[in-house]
Amino acid sequence: SVHVRIKNKHRFAERIGFVLDRKTSKLSENLGGHTNKKGVLKYDFDLAYPKRVEQIPYDGYVYDIEVEETHRFFANGILVHNTDGFYATIPGEKPETIKKKAKEFLNYINSKLPGLLELEYEGFYLRGFFVTKKRYAVIDEEGRITTRGLEVVRRDWSEIAKETQAKVLEAILKEGSVEKAVEIVRDVVEKIAKYRVPLEKLVIHEQITRDLKDYKAIGPHVAIAKRLAAKGIKVKPGTIISYIVLKGSGKISDRVILLTEYDPRKHKYDPNYYIENQVLPAVLRILEAFGYRKEELKYQSSKQTGLDAWLRK
Repeated sequence: SVHVRIKNKHRFAERIGFVLDRKTSKLSENLGGHTNKKGVLKYDFDLAYPKRVEQIPYDGYVYDIEVEETHRFFANGILVHNTDGFYATIPGEKPETIKKKAKEFLNYINSKLPGLLELEYEGFYLRGFFVTKKRYAVIDEEGRITTRGLEVVRRDWSEIAKETQAKVLEAILKEGSVEKAVEIVRDVVEKIAKYRVPLEKLVIHEQITRDLKDYKAIGPHVAIAKRLAAKGIKVKPGTIISYIVLKGSGKISDRVILLTEYDPRKHKYDPNYYIENQVLPAVLRILEAFGYRKEELKYQSSKQTGLDAWLRK
């Protein structure tokens, strides 16, 4: 992986006359008004569509302008491509050869760049997959998995959701087996449906972030906090509410209780909630990239085969 980093963005903007704060407004919004002129700081830019496209002589450089959902700009004659890093591979080469060539490439490019820009070598990865540009997972030579945009650290996911996603990532990245990843999900879904998952893995932790009176939307953790407050128990910003979603009808907020209140003799967790709102969303982000749909990951309580199954369709 080789990343382009800008040491001083303001100075760079002054040099080329283009401000790289591309996230403040979308190009489409700029094009939607009555004028195509857009002022950024002291610069004026014409955001009209190109009048013509011409072939130019090859000068040894390749401009990649085909990255999905990436804005492209022409600024003072410079093609500015909205990305700050990329991953590359050399098919058929050994890891040491790839790393050597990557560093040679790094040194060559840095020798051509102005002092404000430099390429930085981030690492070598044995395997990886990309769901979108900003949602991916890779594994390095030490077995360390790096993820981005895959929801592995959200507090409001239960342990079973995070654990299942981690196992799916390991199956794909460490073993190279998407099939095993799918079987892991199906097994977990079956265990949830049959009440074979330890209760502590189903607990959801959410934090109270403001005074209860300031909440307009009443989520499950807020509903519990309000019930506690009604009993005279003080709940303040920063309090962590740990709850279980119970089986039943009605709103989720009306079917949640604290972990400490759960009594297995009279309570049952809601398998459908944990399957549909916890486990499957956590793994679908990954497995959809390999062509799997939600229906293919669900546990089937009964399987019919042969002529009887065909007649019942």
